[in-house]
Amino acid sequence: MAEAKKLSVAEALEHAELIEGTLDRFEETAPEAVRALGGRDVLAACSEMTCIGPMPRLDQDAWEKLSREYQERRDWEARIKDGGAQ
Repeated sequence: MAEAKKLSVAEALEHAELIEGTLDRFEETAPEAVRALGGRDVLAACSEMTCIGPMPRLDQDAWEKLSREYQERRDWEARIKDGGAQ
């Protein structure tokens, strides 16, 4: 296992802000799916840092639920924006 990189206080705060922001985005786009997974703490616990920020390690079913809720919210918001037209 690779040795963990030691971060400065500024780097640690930057990582914490990135993690919080990512969790906020998941909650904003798929709040029901996040609750079904156990909430943001569970989502954070199953996440790992990637080149684009923290990403949760989820099975296909969990990703599908997040994706479906996100798309349904987008579709609903588009209908509202278009005056309710289908």
